[in-house]
Amino acid sequence: MNLVYTLTVIGPDRDDLAKVLAAALAVHRANWEESRFARLDGQVAGILRARLPEEEVAGLLATLATLTASGLHIACERAGASVTAPAAPARGVRLSLVGQDHPGIIHQISHALLSRGIAVDLLETRYRSASMSGEQLFEADAILVLPAGASTGELRTLLESLANELMIDICLGEAPSGR
Repeated sequence: MNLVYTLTVIGPDRDDLAKVLAAALAVHRANWEESRFARLDGQVAGILRARLPEEEVAGLLATLATLTASGLHIACERAGASVTAPAAPARGVRLSLVGQDHPGIIHQISHALLSRGIAVDLLETRYRSASMSGEQLFEADAILVLPAGASTGELRTLLESLANELMIDICLGEAPSGR
């Protein structure tokens, strides 16, 4: 029987990280199914889902433990029994925002989204200097997952009221396919 495991990886940025993880999985006949990795300030963080034969789990865990000597912190958790295949893509919406940086932007937006049952599937944030003034601007791009029956119009109304309050500009669009 094949089991599904979720691995989280944190450690120093290194060019061969994907190769090292893929080799560890391959040795134990694990299939690397889905992943997301990000680099920030010389560190890398990632999460991946792998499916492997039950009899290979102990060996994989032992192999992953050897990677800690290189500074990697790897957690490996068995996924819920209901995970049998990747879920069908949900209806997603892309959100982009930009505005003067100040504390609480993500807190207020995520609170409003959660209160409407809207999940954040992916969130990327960054700073940049405004071209004329040089002041710090905060930018965020997110993929939002709308619950059944929710409309993009309702989401737009919610976010426009927040945009006025937070003094940010927002843009909604279609999420890329497969998200």
